[in-house]
Amino acid sequence: MDTPELERHFEEGWRSTKKSCLGRVERDDQRTIRSCRSFEELKETVIEDTDARDRSEGALHELSLINPRLVGLRNFSYHFTDKLGPRLDPAVFWGLLRLVLNLALQFDDGDPMRRVAQMIKKLSRQAESFQDQCSNGSTFTRKEKEACFEIFVGMTEFFTKTVLFLRDSEDALQVPFRTGDGPWLAFGPTFDNAVHEIEESLEGLEKLAAMNQMRAQDNVSWLYSYLTLGSRPDEADVPCNMTPPTKNSRFFDRDDVIDDIDKHYQKKDLGPFRSLALYGMAGVGKTHIAMKYAQKKYSKRELNAVLWVAAETAMSIKQSFTEISLRLKLPNATAKSHDDNHLLVRSWLQHTKTKWLIVFDNADDPDILLPYWPNSASRGQAIITTRNHSLAYEPADAGLEVASWDTETGSKYILHLLSGYISADLLANQHQSAFALSERLSGHALALSNMAGVIHRRSWTIKELVDFIDSHPDFKDGLSAMWQLSFGNLQEHSAAILSVVSFCNPDSIPQMLFEPDDPSQLPADMQWCTDMESLSKAIEELQIIALIRRDRDTRQLAVHRLIQTHFRQFMSENERQAAFARASALLYAAFPRRDATKAQMFDVWERCSLWVQHVIALKDGFKQERKRLPTFRGCREFCELLVTCQRFILEQHAFPELADMVQVNEIALSTLDPADQTYDLLSSLPSHLGQMQARLGKSREALDSATKSRAIRLRDPEAEPREVAWAEHNIAQVLTTFGPLDEALEWHQLGLGTWKAWASSQQGNVDGGAAQIVTAPPVMKTGLGRCLVFMGRLEEARPYLESAYSDLMDTKPLNWAMAASARYAIGRLEMRATNYDVAEARFMEAQSLWLKGDKARTDHFNGACMYRMACCALDLGKTEAAIKHLHDAMIVTLIHKEYMAGEHARCLYKLSQALFQEPGREAESRQLLREAEELYFSLAGDANQNPSEEDYDSLVYCLWR
Repeated sequence: MDTPELERHFEEGWRSTKKSCLGRVERDDQRTIRSCRSFEELKETVIEDTDARDRSEGALHELSLINPRLVGLRNFSYHFTDKLGPRLDPAVFWGLLRLVLNLALQFDDGDPMRRVAQMIKKLSRQAESFQDQCSNGSTFTRKEKEACFEIFVGMTEFFTKTVLFLRDSEDALQVPFRTGDGPWLAFGPTFDNAVHEIEESLEGLEKLAAMNQMRAQDNVSWLYSYLTLGSRPDEADVPCNMTPPTKNSRFFDRDDVIDDIDKHYQKKDLGPFRSLALYGMAGVGKTHIAMKYAQKKYSKRELNAVLWVAAETAMSIKQSFTEISLRLKLPNATAKSHDDNHLLVRSWLQHTKTKWLIVFDNADDPDILLPYWPNSASRGQAIITTRNHSLAYEPADAGLEVASWDTETGSKYILHLLSGYISADLLANQHQSAFALSERLSGHALALSNMAGVIHRRSWTIKELVDFIDSHPDFKDGLSAMWQLSFGNLQEHSAAILSVVSFCNPDSIPQMLFEPDDPSQLPADMQWCTDMESLSKAIEELQIIALIRRDRDTRQLAVHRLIQTHFRQFMSENERQAAFARASALLYAAFPRRDATKAQMFDVWERCSLWVQHVIALKDGFKQERKRLPTFRGCREFCELLVTCQRFILEQHAFPELADMVQVNEIALSTLDPADQTYDLLSSLPSHLGQMQARLGKSREALDSATKSRAIRLRDPEAEPREVAWAEHNIAQVLTTFGPLDEALEWHQLGLGTWKAWASSQQGNVDGGAAQIVTAPPVMKTGLGRCLVFMGRLEEARPYLESAYSDLMDTKPLNWAMAASARYAIGRLEMRATNYDVAEARFMEAQSLWLKGDKARTDHFNGACMYRMACCALDLGKTEAAIKHLHDAMIVTLIHKEYMAGEHARCLYKLSQALFQEPGREAESRQLLREAEELYFSLAGDANQNPSEEDYDSLVYCLWR
């Protein structure tokens, strides 16, 4: 349908609508409608009518509140007349709206005006949604014009039906409205249908479809602004260059690839966000090309921010986004919350005007990459370096293959690398040998770089190296020869260093891994590391032959993944076993431990983050070695390390990583000698597994795991009473979550009793006396008090909770997380006592404590605080505040929807209750209730057809209930 024909269609449709609407109202009302022809006249005769003496105070208040919404409708009517055709006159629309407002204002109690105002607000918001979703050009697309017409007609017809309703129900509306009855309940479906029809028109727009697709891809970073303090999108520390410090300063050639990257980003048919995948086999120089391009653009000030993401694993990406947020100094960035930082960075990328490039280095798994991929509304550039060419099609716009050099270019590269080590006269006669070497190594950039190091170290010529390769029948494969030459003559200390880093994450390996505070923690065959000169020489040798890189400012090492793989293959079975044991011992010494008097590791999260990706790499290395050689064994330090790391990962709610780590640890434990299979190790695995299962709502599995953990500890003839007490506390927490509560109480009392018995036995046995003994951990007292609250035994619970909170606030340094949890439990007590104003204050205090200590707005606990603040606000009659808190809480549950389904269900249920109290939002309320029930039934089954608020609470782990 072309433009003239479409305009005729709109004219005929609008003419029919006006005739129908005017024909259904009384003659006097027709005259009123015709007397108002514009927004300005409506404003003058209704909004600004100072002579109206008979209006109630409540009605006038509601009228003043909808004035901004009427402006939104005025803007929408401009689109109707300007974009759809010159002969469309919106006068009937404004006349009907004026009549609706006058009729609503005539009632004394103000309730009809309040309800009409709510409906107008909703319609105005939908009109604004339409405008937000339309193209920014001077003309509308056909679909946008059709949607605009359908919405305008729908509103006009709804105003007509509202006039008829107000006229027909005039007597009934004089009676004050009561929730759940009255004529408004009968009129609700009319408004619901009008809203539904408008929503259907909105959903037909391409822009809305694109937005829905973006949301379906878990792109919720735009929601984060609701949880922040409203920082400006450009509030960041730029310029910022995050290209890795361990870069290769001997970059050579590849100018053609750099030019191709430039050409791609200059294409006119691409959107504001442009991306490219550099793909090819390992070691051909993809990362260095990305570095070179980024440095070139940054030095020319064509980019203000170069952001670098180590994209090999989920954990490395999380940590990279945290580093980005901290380097940019984004408001609310914190070293302790990867989830917050992820959303902060995504939001900044989308809204900033800064010219940025983000590089996802070594991204081979699309499932890991996609949640961190900038959305299409962002304005910047992205590069992926990958061995997976499919990433060139999704998510990148296109791809460039980076191949090995041809023989001629490879020969020039080797000459370039040696130009600083061999005299120019000698090099001038080495072209033929360089060509031969390049041919044998297939132009492979990393191989040629390593051979340049060998030549330099041995003071050879290129020809001597080629002759050496040719004279050894085992070196027929050029690449295999390269690795044997690189590794075969390493000094013992250098080989030991390389053996350890081959089991670490290849990027950002702190040199202090080899420099523990307590030298006795070094393995016996690594004691030489205490001598700084010996350590420096070992690292220097590895640098000379290009096997590792070191940054002097950060004192961090880096190694290519290909070198890691081939060095582990180069080592014998016994050497790999020894290397694994070295890496395990060193990482075990470096990784922070949990204090035996504390249940959590919150105070060492930041230090844990420094090492966790190396622990994960070591765990993955063990899996690879077991696959290659089923007899490959773990060691006690490895199992102890994983147990410690498991606790940290549990607190990070990284449940897939935790499940994998526990599974690997079980395998490793089974390979240990019986003497090394300690009860502590054997008990810790089901303990962590059970705590994860409880958080995921798996009641039976959680109780079985927790019970198994305690049973193992009790088999130990030298069982540590404090650890037994924690095991009993874990059982109590599971039962507090899933019931029965009387059994939970017994376990809480048993755990606290076990601890107190131990504390009593230690009186005077520690230097400084009893002052150093924790007689009752505050966490256990909080747990017992929480259980009593759930049982309704409030006065018994209060002393436990207040004592726990007092103890925690007196702790130095402050245990902010557990103090916040205790304050939250006190809020639940006050809530059960119907002291809603006091409870609301306690939840706010708990949230404040949490955010001061952690700043993690997307954490489960912060979501729970906002949910409970909403419950209190609703009970206090503060509906708008409750709705705001619930929306905030639902942002948290959406971000973690994989394992916060119960929390999300109860938010939906509570929001449906809040919206039902808002006139004109009954349809939204019913829809949310349907969603809540569907989610509840999927989690709890359909035995209970009418779940209550308590039923929804039962889906939530006790700490956040």
